[in-house]
Amino acid sequence: MNEFESSLTGIVDRALQNRLRSGESLAAVAADLFCSQVDAGVISTQVIDQIRIVEKIESEPGGSFFLLQHNEARQHRGVSDRVHPNPPFTISFKGGMPCFCCPEVIHYQWPNERGILIRGAENPLLLLPNIAPIFAPHFTIVSLDHRPQNMDLVDLVAVAKQFEGGWVVQNGPDAGATNPFHYHLQAFFFDLPFESDSERYGVSVCKTHPGFVIKVTHSDLNRFTDYYRRWTESYLNLSQTRRVNLFVRYNGIWEGYIALRDTRYRTELYRSGQPGYAEMAGIVSPSNPAGYAEWKLDGWARYTRLVKEVTPSDAATLNYINLIDSGDAEYDSFEQ
Repeated sequence: MNEFESSLTGIVDRALQNRLRSGESLAAVAADLFCSQVDAGVISTQVIDQIRIVEKIESEPGGSFFLLQHNEARQHRGVSDRVHPNPPFTISFKGGMPCFCCPEVIHYQWPNERGILIRGAENPLLLLPNIAPIFAPHFTIVSLDHRPQNMDLVDLVAVAKQFEGGWVVQNGPDAGATNPFHYHLQAFFFDLPFESDSERYGVSVCKTHPGFVIKVTHSDLNRFTDYYRRWTESYLNLSQTRRVNLFVRYNGIWEGYIALRDTRYRTELYRSGQPGYAEMAGIVSPSNPAGYAEWKLDGWARYTRLVKEVTPSDAATLNYINLIDSGDAEYDSFEQ
């Protein structure tokens, strides 16, 4: 057994993996995995208690809103108290650190962390509890091999099909991904503030969000996948600066959102590349009391500024949005 196989064996929870193999739902097994990691101290109960306190900040009474939580754990994502050895790790991250999504690094830096293997579109993926969660439960799903983050819609849909009722999401590179050097998704069960009740099937624009968010829904998986892929790729193909945050859920029907981004537009409220999918969906999690107080004081105006600072408003984007608004988006791919 080589180093990689040894570390993967050490991470996988055999009892939970056997339950998954026996046909139990991924949602049930994953929920028990998260609870077991809280019990083991991998995720502190203080963090769970903190993230359960969420305030609803409205644009006006009964209007659009975002959710605000104080979340100190977000300061420590990807950081371990253990000394980074040099070697055994040959895959580096930034600043000389090893990649914290690689199984052999997880096995060393967080020896008590456990996960389960799930099916990707083609290759297995490792589902882990998010050790700096925004939700309870909250999961990170990583590739076993070290490869860059890319917008793999096939994997996104394949995991959502198994994770019935839960959101599976992905940050694009330079669009909020904490680790753009290692392919990963995230998953959780939580209603997102930007969810829209617009037309049940087809393609539409979320009208209540301060940025541009496209909604895609359909009862048929193939039709949904076709719409979702076309409209994501058509936006990304507008220029090399385009980025997206992607959201997919299967809950009786297929539902997906595409949050439009552009690296030419930078926010002063977050570091370069931020915010991520949570902020774009309407969930803001400052990690220190001062930041939390600022968000609470400035409210909806601050959230609007955050989103609009990363949302493109050029002619090509407006043409893309107008085509969807016109009702002609059902079967046509967008061409500039």
